[in-house]
Amino acid sequence: MEKEKQQSIKKVVGVSKDTETLALSELKEKFKNQPAFNYEKEKTPEIIEIISLVNQATNDVMQKYGWENINIPPDNVHIIDYKKWEDAYGDARYLNLDQAIAIQEQPYKVLFARKLFHEMIHFKSYNAAQAVNEEETTYPEDYRKGLVILSRDGKNIYLNNLNEAIVEEITKMNINNLLKNPVFDNEMNNYNKIKTANINMKSYSGLALFDDETYFAEIMNKKPKWLKIILPNLKREEGIHAIQFTYKEERSILHTLINKLEHRQSNHTNTDEIFEIFAKAAITGSILPMARIIENTFGHGTLRHIAELDDSIDEQKKFVESL
Repeated sequence: MEKEKQQSIKKVVGVSKDTETLALSELKEKFKNQPAFNYEKEKTPEIIEIISLVNQATNDVMQKYGWENINIPPDNVHIIDYKKWEDAYGDARYLNLDQAIAIQEQPYKVLFARKLFHEMIHFKSYNAAQAVNEEETTYPEDYRKGLVILSRDGKNIYLNNLNEAIVEEITKMNINNLLKNPVFDNEMNNYNKIKTANINMKSYSGLALFDDETYFAEIMNKKPKWLKIILPNLKREEGIHAIQFTYKEERSILHTLINKLEHRQSNHTNTDEIFEIFAKAAITGSILPMARIIENTFGHGTLRHIAELDDSIDEQKKFVESL
């Protein structure tokens, strides 16, 4: 295992060695000296404690997969006023070129911890940048984030769906241990009371409301103002609001792929072992072992075709189901 990292980006491609060294030095400086973000909220001692807990828990994940630790200070986590959040793609984001995590202000510590865990896995996994030329100007851009590959012209992203699915599965597998910490006791005790009293309740779709996808819930008599902003698609004005793990479609595709691999393996590799191959690839950025098991099972070019369908998750799902 390598020594502890001082920033998340391992390399910069498309530049000379001297330029790469300078770029990595600048990224290290960004990591160590974070500017304040617009509309950033001051962190409470409790939030700082949670950041430390998530940092340690995600370092444990890194060690499990033979990857190096990176200790992310509270300064690198930016909590943005929920009224001022403007990211249309979600309420938390890892910003690799800024060496930072931005999270919309959350109403509960449990929600904050889960979102932070997911983003810290992105932060600590293999990352690389690239130099992109546009109108004689060279500027840094994303290149690799775990499994994710950005094309060298910066226009196409590959394997993002699979990467997000794996990171959320890792989060799901590890978050319960984290939430046993006393800092979450009040919220988790209340959640467990709600769950026990309503264990047989069904969702609108007729499925169990409290299945293994649900990690938190609250009883709502009236939708508060903050919830209208943070969860605009929430339909219930009254009743129980159950909060579940995200990237369900992407994780469904991941599970289908892993199950099909298990059924086709002559050496009786089980789904847990296959997931570990996928997870290690997402953490370390070493895609070859994952690619090999997919290609050897389904044929040359299968992983590439899955990657090329990232923009159409329905088509990606159909393709994986057809394997």
